[in-house]
Amino acid sequence: MSEKYLRQIAAWAAQVRIEEWFTSVDTAEYQTLVESVRKMHDPHLTEQDVSYFLLGRLVDSVAGVSRTRTGLLTDALNKDLRDGFCESVRGLIESLPWAIRIHFPLWQFIHFAELELKINDSISFKTNWEGPSFTEKNANKLAPLAIARKQAWLSIDVKGYIAKDVETGALSNAISQVKQCLYFLSLFSWAGLYNSQAQLVNAVATSPQLQQRVRLPHSLARYLGTLTPHYEVLKIYDTESGKNLLNGRFRMAVNPDERAIAVQGKLRDAQEFFKRRDDPDFDAIAAAIEWYMDSVTADNQTFAYIAACIGLEALLGYGDASERMDAMSSRLCDRYGYLLGAGRNERERLSAEYRDILSLRGKLVHARSKRLTNVEQAKLSQVNQMLQNVIAKEIKVFINT
Repeated sequence: MSEKYLRQIAAWAAQVRIEEWFTSVDTAEYQTLVESVRKMHDPHLTEQDVSYFLLGRLVDSVAGVSRTRTGLLTDALNKDLRDGFCESVRGLIESLPWAIRIHFPLWQFIHFAELELKINDSISFKTNWEGPSFTEKNANKLAPLAIARKQAWLSIDVKGYIAKDVETGALSNAISQVKQCLYFLSLFSWAGLYNSQAQLVNAVATSPQLQQRVRLPHSLARYLGTLTPHYEVLKIYDTESGKNLLNGRFRMAVNPDERAIAVQGKLRDAQEFFKRRDDPDFDAIAAAIEWYMDSVTADNQTFAYIAACIGLEALLGYGDASERMDAMSSRLCDRYGYLLGAGRNERERLSAEYRDILSLRGKLVHARSKRLTNVEQAKLSQVNQMLQNVIAKEIKVFINT
């Protein structure tokens, strides 16, 4: 670490008064250090990440002794605290960004043989697995993390900083990717039992620096805990019943080994999709997928409806952002109709459906309607289906061009 950063750490430490340690985060020295560390580790750390771990180091170093020690950290009697604090902050900053693997459990994916499928270089899908193993060195400390149940997991590799009860940039990045993966899993699965609190799950983060549970947003934790495969749609190509390969047939996978083979085929589109991350069209499709997942997992129907509308606009709404809303709405309806419609009548019908959807969106956004009425609730399923159809069409074109 350069002298510049050591001076900034020391300057912030000089502002810390032990009995009022919390006031030091309102100083210019603190803000300068936060911005410098963020720039040092850009793009892996956010400003909020840096604030989280600096505040954590401050609390660990001085909050506990604030009843027995007083004065500034720079006072001669507090030299041991100052030196320990500065060294702790320096060591943490130098250790970042951490290489973190965040494991998301799929609680209901249990009837599969062992399989590890690389979806891309940072995402893997593993079945019949007890979860991340822990070294003997940390066994006592991490005993509560032991998971005896074998199930499927989505594991996401990210860089940055992770903490137990806060959504850091690294966790946000991982959640973004796992939502995209869940879309592909949802194509042969269903989510139910939403009122079951027992189905809430946590993720597990592992890195050389830590191994711990990570609290997830409620809607995502519930979805992960209830997403269940439609086993009857998992099929394999059976050649044994025919005389040769050409006389084989598709049939339902009937045992864990066959299901593991079948799920690989189901996730082939996901592999092709993530393989094209650098394509300029990837971000718009990924954003639409995330809005779709936000919609289908939301507790609030009004938010769910608006999220689905935003997802449609992410795919259909490219162009001049300053365009008048009525002109933009007309253009979105036309694009939707031409994307999915097979003929003039069908295109006009689809455009009219989307126009109706946008009309309700406008009422909700501009507070002319506080929530969905009983009649309007049917439109929530409609707009989700519309978004899913557009995403499916865009992915099909995307991975085949």
